[in-house]
Amino acid sequence: MGDARADFLSIRDAVALDARRPARPSRRQCHAARRAVTFYASRLAYWEARTAKVTSRPRRSSSCPRYLAHVLRLKAYATRDRVEAWIAYHYRWEKWLPDKWARVGACETGYGARPGRWDWDSGTYVSAFGIIRGGYATFAHRVGLRSWDETRRELGRLPTPREQYLTAAALAAEYGFGAWGCGGA
Repeated sequence: MGDARADFLSIRDAVALDARRPARPSRRQCHAARRAVTFYASRLAYWEARTAKVTSRPRRSSSCPRYLAHVLRLKAYATRDRVEAWIAYHYRWEKWLPDKWARVGACETGYGARPGRWDWDSGTYVSAFGIIRGGYATFAHRVGLRSWDETRRELGRLPTPREQYLTAAALAAEYGFGAWGCGGA
């Protein structure tokens, strides 16, 4: 009976030791993990490119990249959520733009359509609120933003609706709505 117990303990110990050793993934699992790494790395790069953030691509490894695929998936999801929150904050003007400002924008650049054209650039006047280019630069810098031209040159995009609103609000704080021809809208 003592020998059987010794055999049982050794089998149990062997099973415990084997359970602690990770199973070697199959060739199919590694292939799927490599494809996942490629996919999530490209999604991460896509979402980061929307905010002008650059990351390096993961190096190809000879080992199975299941963990790397998992990490990249989590990073891609987190980056997507962060970018979507940034877009909602800056571009969902219907949620945060006061009605007065929507009327001013509609009168200045929208031909009656609210809130105006966020891409308005007549050469002299810019933004949905029709601010003279030099004035836009001055008031954008006062609130810690880039000017219209700096945003286009450095970030490769137009100022967001929120950035345009913050600049126009700084101008209105100094001069009131009399600074606009449509200030009474």
